[in-house]
Parts: sequence; C-alpha cells; structure tokens
Amino acid sequence: MRKWHVILEICCCLFIYGYAYPQSTYTSADSIQIYALLDKADEEDLKGDIDLAINSVNKALSLSRSKKMPRGEGFALLKLADLSYKKSGKGTDKSLFEKPRQIGLALRDSFLTGLSYHQEGQYRMQINQYKEAIPLLENAKNYYQAETLLNYRGLVLNEIGFVYDRLGQRENAMENYLNAVRI
Repeated sequence: MRKWHVILEICCCLFIYGYAYPQSTYTSADSIQIYALLDKADEEDLKGDIDLAINSVNKALSLSRSKKMPRGEGFALLKLADLSYKKSGKGTDKSLFEKPRQIGLALRDSFLTGLSYHQEGQYRMQINQYKEAIPLLENAKNYYQAETLLNYRGLVLNEIGFVYDRLGQRENAMENYLNAVRI
C-alpha cells in the first residue's frame, strides 16, 4: 500500500511540475535568435525607430512563446513595456510588468524579477508617482543581491535616493545616494 502512495505522490508532482512549467522546446540556437532580436530592438530604440523596435520585440516574444522559453518572453515583455511608454507617452499595461515578474519568480531568476520591479518603479518615476515607485524600487534592490548584479543595485539605490529627494525626504535621499556610491 505504501508503494502506491509514493508512486501517486511522484505522479502528482510530475503532473504539477509539468503543468506549471511546460517543458521547453527551445534550443541554444533559438535562445541566440531570441536575444539577437531583443538586441536589435535595443539598437532600433537607440536610433529612435520605436516602430521597428516594437516589431523586433514582437518577433522575439512570438518565438519565445512558440519555443516555450519563458525567460525570453519575460525580457521581451519588459522591453515592450518600455517601448509602449516611449511611443505613446501614456500608461503602460500593468501586465507587461506583472507577467515577467511571475516568470522570474517561477524560474527563481532574481535578475528578471528584480528588473520587473525596477522597470515598473522607473515608469512610476517618469509619471511622477513617486510614492508608488518606492516599494517597487525597494523590491528591485532586494532582488539585486548577487555579486553580478551590484551595478543594478547601485543604480536602483541612486534612483531611490532621487525619489526620496523629490518627496522632500533629504535624509533618506542622502542615505541611499551614499549607499549607491559605496557600491
């Protein structure tokens, strides 16, 4: 009887794991192609050609989804959020931040998770929602703990200092500015 119980538990875990994290079908060549499209979108964005950049991101997003590469999907959605705001100057669909965050948490990817909080915090700063930006930037800071993410941690600390400065909280601003400089 105990063997059946163990087998049933294993089958349930495999089903849940397979359901929550569908098996990926991407190869290293697919991964390279997805990130090349995202790099291309960055270059087009820097040149000011937002429509071409959005087209490249949409290709990367489509390929990521068809190949079941959630990390690529997360980065594509974050880039799409950035480009959508640049193009319209208006609000960005909140799901463009939330879906990458969910992906990052599911994959235990601290960089993607931190970046989703960071980018939403930057968006809140751009539209002068400073109070809403602070918890998002603080969350980003907490995900940027790894040694390889110290540059991002320094950047987010500087931005937290800026937000506190805008809110007239000079002591908090100085503390975060100093912490950023120490990194």
